[in-house]
Amino acid sequence: MLRHIIVMGLVAFTLVACAKPVDPRSLTQATVPLYHPAKTNVADAPTIKSIFTPSTGFLGSPATVTFLVAIDGQYFDGGRRSDPHPVPAGPHVISIGYATRGRSSQVAVLVDFKPGASYVIRQDNSGLTLNSINNAGPDDILWVEDEKTGLAITPKQSTTIYDNPDRYVPPSDATSTISGSRGGQFLDHFVSFIQMVDGKIVNGDGAASILEGEHGRPDYAVPVAAGRHAMAIRIDYNLTYGVFPLYFDVKPSTSYVVKFEGPLSKIIGNRQTYVISFWIEEMGSGALALPKVDMPISYGRKYKPEELGTETPPAAPTQP
Repeated sequence: MLRHIIVMGLVAFTLVACAKPVDPRSLTQATVPLYHPAKTNVADAPTIKSIFTPSTGFLGSPATVTFLVAIDGQYFDGGRRSDPHPVPAGPHVISIGYATRGRSSQVAVLVDFKPGASYVIRQDNSGLTLNSINNAGPDDILWVEDEKTGLAITPKQSTTIYDNPDRYVPPSDATSTISGSRGGQFLDHFVSFIQMVDGKIVNGDGAASILEGEHGRPDYAVPVAAGRHAMAIRIDYNLTYGVFPLYFDVKPSTSYVVKFEGPLSKIIGNRQTYVISFWIEEMGSGALALPKVDMPISYGRKYKPEELGTETPPAAPTQP
């Protein structure tokens, strides 16, 4: 399931196909905080599962899958896609995704898991909208549903801001800000931005336009009040992107910025992995507010233990 962190694009394929050979012993382990559902040994724990639909043949419908990407700042590291996985009861900020042939998407939502309940990740598409015309295809709509009642426990969230009327409105007591940043070369689209605050989609400093893009503005400083907030960071690298949900403690009268670097070649377990490293720091002082996290964007080859200079493959990163 960790592979579903990636929202694949042509650039991700190019990274693997054109990468120069490297000495695997020179690669460092990626910093990927993981959530292991098997460690949630709580009686009457709620569960969440994906929906996998197999393909109907070469000329038929492609396979599709919904999936849990991350929960509370930890990437989901589960097992089989359609198995129910235990999650902690209570409020959480999560990112969920959908993948099919040639297309994949992610959104962040707030959830409140009830003890003993069973949940499922659902997907639909938006049909004909302004944004689907702009993107030459439908927007994916994702939500979490109570499996027993069939009722959505989250808003039906579009993957783009055009189709999300429930927008974030900065509170009157907001004295702090958090913004994204830009990077990359001349032809690169390499940006970070805040996609969601407290369950509401951030829409720049006004209405989005087709010229600006259907998502967020990296240079927009999102006003936030001091205190603990559920947020989602989105990193775009050309045709590849990922959404990272977390709880973030905001200090009064402080400005923050999401910075990033990459793509970098690292190791997860025994597999070469291309990652974008991102972190949050206080503007001005440069003080680290969120330590570096590695977001996988593409996988390379697997190595044998002797190629890594170890008798056994190194373990995957564990929860911090």
